[in-house]
Amino acid sequence: MQIELLRFLHVERKFGGPLRFGVIEFRFDTCWNENPGYRARYWRTEICLRWPWRLKFRLDLTRYGEGGYLEPHLDPVYEGERQYNCIFVLRAPERGGELLAERFVYCGSRLKIIEPNLYLHELTPVEKGERIVLNLGIYFAVRRIPPRP
Repeated sequence: MQIELLRFLHVERKFGGPLRFGVIEFRFDTCWNENPGYRARYWRTEICLRWPWRLKFRLDLTRYGEGGYLEPHLDPVYEGERQYNCIFVLRAPERGGELLAERFVYCGSRLKIIEPNLYLHELTPVEKGERIVLNLGIYFAVRRIPPRP
């Protein structure tokens, strides 16, 4: 079962306009976004290098309160792009809140690396306490992309 990732990310994301320095773009989320259905709040920053191949880093700080979860899903994929997420658990809940995936690139107690656009993954409901994670998303195009107009 898949969900649309934007439903989790809250469709009304409030990115400011990108700051461009040559081939590098910075985008900053202007506020904490909250999705009450998943009991999660997150803050996001993106750094994108566009030439000659696209390379983007996304940094999310996410807090899941009691009852917070993610349904099994695949992240959206763009043609010719690979994606890896490095998930650093800053605060683990007392019970629940486990990240489950069909396949991990690396799976430690505080660090997990997944390919979220290839393998189903989910977060079990946080039963007690809160879960705070720092997620470093790395996206890269496997072939050259045309320059911006």
